[in-house]
Amino acid sequence: MTELGALYRKLEFDCHRDRLVASVDAWAAQHLPPPRSNARPSAESFGVVVDRIAYSQVRAYRLLMTADDLAAPSVHSAWHRLAALADGYTDLITAFGHRAVRLPDVSEAPLPEWLR
Repeated sequence: MTELGALYRKLEFDCHRDRLVASVDAWAAQHLPPPRSNARPSAESFGVVVDRIAYSQVRAYRLLMTADDLAAPSVHSAWHRLAALADGYTDLITAFGHRAVRLPDVSEAPLPEWLR
């Protein structure tokens, strides 16, 4: 995740995020175990999930480095959101390990509005 965060810092959250999402999705399609026949569908692609975490990590880090008050609610909120996303990611990875989640077909799924 550190390398992806570095890419996001370098890209300054610009329009290249959609290409990163597509690359992560392509990797996931090749490397994640196939789901069981009764696996629940995932609402989002793996790339979108990773993108959201990377974006949140960069935002939280920037707030931490630039805040006048490290105890400011915005700093706390950003790090709290990142922790919640990390917990959700851990749950998702566990579900993939148990083959209990089916990824959406990214060739047919449009990117979320916030990535366009």
